Amino acid sequence: MDFGKFWGGVSVMESLCWQPDLGSRILVSERESKEPAFEVAVGRATACTLINCFEEGGRLIVDISGAGIAVYPEYHSRFPISSPQ
Repeated sequence: MDFGKFWGGVSVMESLCWQPDLGSRILVSERESKEPAFEVAVGRATACTLINCFEEGGRLIVDISGAGIAVYPEYHSRFPISSPQ
């Protein structure tokens, strides 16, 4: 995601850009903790969707679904976005 674009006022969809050479990461943050968040590298997946997440025996288990190709053009063609003027 290009946060510069997003903070500049465009939509989330218009801010998405995939740069596979940079890899993908998941940000992990506890809801009720003051501990700093951390990132986990997940290869070059894009369009990660959280399927399930739970803690078991002191371990965080996260199930994600990801694609190995950029799918944003498909979303744009199916769900055109108009920016506020």
